[in-house]
Amino acid sequence: MTAELVRYDAACRALTEARSVDEVKDIRDKAVAMACYARQAQNRSLEADAVEIRMRATRKLDELRQAQKETVGLAKGGGGKHDRKRVIEKATLDSQGIGKNLAVC
Repeated sequence: MTAELVRYDAACRALTEARSVDEVKDIRDKAVAMACYARQAQNRSLEADAVEIRMRATRKLDELRQAQKETVGLAKGGGGKHDRKRVIEKATLDSQGIGKNLAVC
């Protein structure tokens, strides 16, 4: 068994045992970096292994997302500017008791 195959199997086991999104994303990010380094070194078999690990991690992320959707639910998103109420009536000089001639300087 070669060293690359041992590491590939270890990465697959770690991915199988990962229980949180952060763990899976960490493995996925390392696989992306490994594929980049393999491409620079022109090591096609290592690059293919890294892409396979990345694809497995992406599938695992989707499995975790689906499990969360069924149990807790997904975040609705939104917030920000959409929560603000519109001002129905803007204050005018007249409503504040300021005359037309007083407002002009």
